Amino acid sequence: MKASVYDTIVAIATPPGEGGIGVIRVSGERAEAMGKKFFKKAEGGDFGEFQPRKAYLGRVIDRSGRELDRGIGIFFKAPASYTGEDVFEFQLHGSPLLLKKILDEILDEGVRLAEPGEFTKRAFLNGKIDLIQAEAVIDLIESYSEKALENAVKVLEGEFSKKLWEVRKDLKEVLLHLEAAIDFPEEDLELEDYPELIKRVNGQVNLLSRLLESYIPGRIFQYGLSVVIAGMPNVGKSKLLNRLLKRERAIVSEVPGTTRDFIEERTLIAGIPLRLTDTAGLRKTGDPVEKIGIDITKKKIDESDLVIFIFDLTREPEEEEFRTCEKIPAQKRIIVANKLDIEKKGLIKKIRSRCGDVAPISALTGEGVDELEKEIRMRIQVLSSKVSSEIMLTSERQYRLIREALSALRRALEEMKKNSPAEFVALEVRAALERIGELTGEFYSEELLEEIFTRFCIGK
Repeated sequence: MKASVYDTIVAIATPPGEGGIGVIRVSGERAEAMGKKFFKKAEGGDFGEFQPRKAYLGRVIDRSGRELDRGIGIFFKAPASYTGEDVFEFQLHGSPLLLKKILDEILDEGVRLAEPGEFTKRAFLNGKIDLIQAEAVIDLIESYSEKALENAVKVLEGEFSKKLWEVRKDLKEVLLHLEAAIDFPEEDLELEDYPELIKRVNGQVNLLSRLLESYIPGRIFQYGLSVVIAGMPNVGKSKLLNRLLKRERAIVSEVPGTTRDFIEERTLIAGIPLRLTDTAGLRKTGDPVEKIGIDITKKKIDESDLVIFIFDLTREPEEEEFRTCEKIPAQKRIIVANKLDIEKKGLIKKIRSRCGDVAPISALTGEGVDELEKEIRMRIQVLSSKVSSEIMLTSERQYRLIREALSALRRALEEMKKNSPAEFVALEVRAALERIGELTGEFYSEELLEEIFTRFCIGK
């Protein structure tokens, strides 16, 4: 049977695994009935009608009346609930076996298992939140830095949406003036009003431009800066990864080609998340498995925000190393000369003459690693300092739609500056309003909802 938004749904709302507390959430018109059927008084008997938003201490039973656990039951009456529907929550002990048993009991009553993100999707469909706030829910769950957490909370509270509604309101008033000019051309309103309309549209262009500039730092704070550690085999890539992580994560071996696949780990430097990737050594090889690893390394370098390219100070660099280093854009590379403790004299100067600034370190002893971290921190701060808005964009969808709205408004300004007919200007203002409507969810498709909500886990 095809899933319907009118189905009563259920899911375990707490993370997989053992825990002190486990929550089962039921949403839909049969939610209270499921509470009445499976949640009883501790001393025996039914609760009768549940008072909304009141915590009840009781016992959970199966369909045969056997007690499974004791805990808390809370009923939320629509529309005063997360989803905007009737919701009943069982707050129990966090045993995976116990939660699965109670979930199965409810499913056997004809309640449907919730799809990923379906509770939040229903909150959107029922007008509790807009699409921007829905995206903030997953950002909140996945926040890896304090800045990302702070941003997600602001967006979830509606600060971003409020800005967009103000933009929308102002542009609608601009559009009303333009439509009046179209309906009454003899008044020549478009020529008389253009200077004032240009001023108003410019204000919204500036606001949207500031939001657009926040996208790169927003992605960095939310998902982490992608930092790839690259170089020839045995230059110390895995050792440096372990040193930056401050724990033994990668296997360190003197055998060339030990790392054949990439290893990715997260860490924080100065409160900013990094996704550190240790890669296969770059060299010519006949080993098909190692060759795949090298191809992945090259792809990772291209996709990264920052590349730490390592030279070995105990041997003469190969020309291929220099060529690879020079291909990496200067603004996204940090050149490291490793094995400072046993360096061959003159090599740092030689590497610097070809590749520019060099950070000499010993990944073995830790010498110079603090200075390398300072350099990484400085590079990150250059990117993150571009935040010119209180709210940061974090999703490609948000970035794309605001960019399209901004482009439409800039075209509208050009038409007004040329004193073009009001029809031409109105066309662009409407296009900008449509993009903003897509952003907030005023206009949406099922494909868009699926794209957004399948990022969620089941239970949220």
